Amino acid sequence: MNDFELCKTVLGRFYEERRHRDRLWHGDELGENVASQDFFFGCEQLKDTGDIEWEVVARGAIDPARPGQIFTKMGRGHIKSAGVNRHLGIAESTMTTSPNITVNNSPGAVIQNGDGNTNQQISWTKLLSEKVDAANASPEEKQEAKSLIERVTANPLLNTVVGAVINGVLK
Repeated sequence: MNDFELCKTVLGRFYEERRHRDRLWHGDELGENVASQDFFFGCEQLKDTGDIEWEVVARGAIDPARPGQIFTKMGRGHIKSAGVNRHLGIAESTMTTSPNITVNNSPGAVIQNGDGNTNQQISWTKLLSEKVDAANASPEEKQEAKSLIERVTANPLLNTVVGAVINGVLK
């Protein structure tokens, strides 16, 4: 399961429990197919994007809800309106607030996406390079693709436009 699928699954689980504000979450919430550490990693990512409220509340203690069981981590949290909108696929234009977006005009521009409380920075060149590395292609094809990425970043206008388009896709 990649990060996108993991976060989509975790967000779906938070959506199912949306009426239980500040619920305690265990690492086994998604069953045996998702490791505890992956569940908590997904929660941290969704917290960073503003989709859920989340805090780790305990590590390595006896779980009062499950007598005799020791857990390694628990968290408390709930889905936020942005998470509900994302889960339901509601267009951002219907949201009550829109994020501030800053695209820097420099090679490998950093895309900053935030609402004043949560900021997410992504180097689009790093993101594309990782995707190229993971692609099912020959080393020569991968090198050519990375070379093209570098050429795009050399042009300030094209770099800014590509960064803005990728930011739009990531929403």
